[in-house]
Amino acid sequence: MTRDDDLRLPRDSVDPAVETKARLTCLACEATFPRREVVSEEKGRLRCPECDSADLERVSTG
Repeated sequence: MTRDDDLRLPRDSVDPAVETKARLTCLACEATFPRREVVSEEKGRLRCPECDSADLERVSTG
């Protein structure tokens, strides 16, 4: 695939409004927080900013 091919692929629309951002819940301490607040020292490893647990669940996108 060339760069030009990539430009023709369909794209999802992205709404940068804060109310459409993903929110997560920590299953250990039950804290709910925006995805941007998740601690991530290692790529692909998300941790709760409150208790440092990796047991997180996505609860909403808006």
